[in-house]
Amino acid sequence: MAGFMFFQRYRLRWSFILLVVLAVAGLTIISLTTLYQSGIRSKIQALANSLEYRLDSAFSLGLKLDDFSGLEEVLSEYRTLNPDLAYVAMTRNDGVIFHTDPASVGMPGPPRAMSLMKMCCW
Repeated sequence: MAGFMFFQRYRLRWSFILLVVLAVAGLTIISLTTLYQSGIRSKIQALANSLEYRLDSAFSLGLKLDDFSGLEEVLSEYRTLNPDLAYVAMTRNDGVIFHTDPASVGMPGPPRAMSLMKMCCW
């Protein structure tokens, strides 16, 4: 009976403490998830910028995309070496010219297909 009285007396206090602990845990999980996603996006953007820079260097020398051989293998290897990437796609204004999913080649590019390289994660 004494235990029941103790529980009744402090029930509101313990409920409030439990609510606060759960709220802090939830906010911590949300913050860490957001931080992780931001880091992944930054990493992927750095990979895309690096690859774009390398290709732009070759294009500035007058080479055309058709002059490259093995480009598909290089882009597929980027995808393999970076498991955070869901896909690697190369786009032009007229659509997707390379994609790690061959069924996506030839499809219209993203609405703002201004960039040479697009990498995405999920």
